Amino acid sequence: MGILHYSLKNRKGSVLSAVFIFSIIVLIAVIAFVSGQYMIARPGLKAPMDIQALLNARSGIWKGLELLSHPKEIDTLKRIDAQAPDFNSDLFGDATEAISMGKTQLPANGEPIAIELYGCDSFGASEVALSYRGCFEILQSKGIYKNSNKIATVKLGGVFLTSSDTVLYLENKTPLQSPLPGPAHYGTFDTAGSFRTDDLNKLISYYQTEMSDTVDTMKPSPPLLIQHNNEFDTIPKTVRGPLFIDGAHFDLTWKTKKKIIVLGDLQITGTVALEGMDFLVAGEIKLFDNACLHDVFLFSPKKISIGDKAVFSGTAVTLSNLLVFGIASVENRSILVARKTNSPVSPNRGTSAQKKIFPVTFTGSSTINATVVALNDSLGIKIDRNAMVKGLLKTDGAMCLDGKVYGRIRASKFVDGALAMQGKPLAPLSVIHGTILPLDDFRSYYFPFFIGKLSIIEWREE
Repeated sequence: MGILHYSLKNRKGSVLSAVFIFSIIVLIAVIAFVSGQYMIARPGLKAPMDIQALLNARSGIWKGLELLSHPKEIDTLKRIDAQAPDFNSDLFGDATEAISMGKTQLPANGEPIAIELYGCDSFGASEVALSYRGCFEILQSKGIYKNSNKIATVKLGGVFLTSSDTVLYLENKTPLQSPLPGPAHYGTFDTAGSFRTDDLNKLISYYQTEMSDTVDTMKPSPPLLIQHNNEFDTIPKTVRGPLFIDGAHFDLTWKTKKKIIVLGDLQITGTVALEGMDFLVAGEIKLFDNACLHDVFLFSPKKISIGDKAVFSGTAVTLSNLLVFGIASVENRSILVARKTNSPVSPNRGTSAQKKIFPVTFTGSSTINATVVALNDSLGIKIDRNAMVKGLLKTDGAMCLDGKVYGRIRASKFVDGALAMQGKPLAPLSVIHGTILPLDDFRSYYFPFFIGKLSIIEWREE
C-alpha cells in the first residue's frame, strides 16, 4: 500500500508539469499571434500618421505663402481647432478673430520656423523654411505628426493675368504710330503689385552679403586658369581673383551643385560645358566662343556678356547691363534681369547730347528664349533687327524693338534706338520697327518672385 500511495502522488506531479508546459506553449502562441497581427496591421496604423503629416506639410506651405504675400497684414488663414464643435464649418473665419502673423518674419536663410496649425498640438505641426534659387523663392514645409515626417517643397515665381491675344501693354498709354501686325492687341499696363522693390532689395542684399563677407576676409590672388577637366576639382569655394575657364585645347565638361564666389572677372571661352553651379562674381562675366552653360545661376554687379556661339540657360542677374551678341542663344525659358539705376553717360564730340546705354541689348543674330526684365526708369530693352526673342519682356523704361518678339511685352513706351542712345529728342508717339506676335505657350514662362503676383509654379512632395 505504501508503494501505491507513492505512485499516486507522483502522478499528480506529472499533471502539474504538463499543465505548466501547455500554458507556456499557449502563451508563446498568443504572443506570436498578436505580434503577427500587429505586423500585418502596422502599415495600416502608420498610413493615417503619414497622411496627417503630409496634410500638415501642405498647410505649412499655404501659411508660409500667406506670410510672404501679406507680411504686414493679419493672417487670414485661421488656425484650425479640430476639437471645436463647428470644426470644418468655417475654416477661414473672421479676420478679426484670426491669429496675427504680421510680426513673424520668414527670412530667406534656410532656417526653419515653427508654424502653429491647430488650437492644440495633438494633431502635429509644421516647420517652414525659405531660400533663394536664382530669381525664385524655394519654400519648404516639414509636416510633423508623432513619428511621421513629410516634406513639401514649392518654387515661387511671379505671374500676370493676361489675355491670349494681347501681346503689348503700355504703361503710359502712349499711342502707337501704326497698328500691330497680325491678330494682336495692346492694352493698359496694370501696375498694381507689378514690382516689389523690397523683395528685390532683399535678394540683391543676400547675394552681395555673401560676396562682401568673403572680400573682407580674403586677400586678392593671381588669376586662376582652368584648361583641363582634372583641374575643376582645384577650384575653391572662393576664388580670390579672376577665374578663366579655357576650352581652346581640350573640351571641358563639369557638372556640380557647387556655389563659387569669384572676387574678380569670370571668363569662359573655347568649348566648355558647365551645368548646375552658381557663380557670384564681383567683376564682369564673359561667355564667348562655344561656351555652354545649363541650369547655371550668374550674379554680378557689373556687365554680363554672352557672345559668339555661346549658349546659356538658367538665371542671370546684373546690376549693370546685359549684352547678348553674335549668334549666341539663351534657352529653356531662362530668367534675365538687369537692374541699372543710372545709365552711364558720356558726351559725344561736337554736341551737348549725352550717349546712353540700354541695360539689356540683344544684337547680331542672337536668339532668346527667356523672361527678360530691365528695371530702369529711362531706357530698358533694345532688340536689334536680326535678333529674335521668345518669352516675356518687362521694362520700366523705354524699349527699342527692331527685331522680332513672340510673347508678351510690358513697357512704358517704344523709341528709336539710335536716337535714344545719342540722347536726342524722341518722338511723342511710340515707334515699333520690328514685329510682335502671339506665343501659344506663354503661360509656361514666369517672372521672378518680386514681379507680379507671387504664385506657386512648381510643387514637390516626399
